[in-house]
Amino acid sequence: MPLIRQASTSGTALVLPLIEYMKKYFHETFPQDLSRIRLKRANRIVEREILKDERSAFFGGQAWANVSADLSVIPQARHLNFVLSLFMITLTDQCLYTYRQDLYPEWRRQTAFPKFGWTGFGVHNENPFYLLWAPEREDLINRNDAVEQMPQFVDFLIDETTRYFEVCGFDLDISDYLNVIRNDAAYAFNEGIVVPCFKQAFALAIATMNR
Repeated sequence: MPLIRQASTSGTALVLPLIEYMKKYFHETFPQDLSRIRLKRANRIVEREILKDERSAFFGGQAWANVSADLSVIPQARHLNFVLSLFMITLTDQCLYTYRQDLYPEWRRQTAFPKFGWTGFGVHNENPFYLLWAPEREDLINRNDAVEQMPQFVDFLIDETTRYFEVCGFDLDISDYLNVIRNDAAYAFNEGIVVPCFKQAFALAIATMNR
């Protein structure tokens, strides 16, 4: 089992299973890291008439054009976990918005995560798989580390999503949700090494669940 060495408050080294480190990062550090990146608010008309959400904000731009600037404010040692966490929340946000409009308002009320894309006279949601490809494209994450950690990340994504749906009382079967992701048009994106690696781990996880 992959392990991560982390300093404790006493200065001694703690060795955590990778999936536990991902969970700790996502709940304790990721919200702070997310607040560091530059967000752009939609104009008032878009907020009120299209999004109907006055807390909405966007990051990234087309094909995550702002990836270098966004990651420059995140400590390099946390780049990969930040990228994976960003991918996870964006995937969930877009999936619920597209396929479960009945659940989306409650998701937005509880999370209010920024949206990946850009806005002008309308709303442009970018393909979430650019969140895995753009950092690889610009050499901002270690590809080998991403490939090594991907099976544990997929397990964490499924566990965390299942937990969230259960806590919120969402009438959404996790297997159905995962298949919706796999059948969405965005899933055809296949650039680089990291995206295909995610898909391989994702397909294996689904197959294991269905046994």
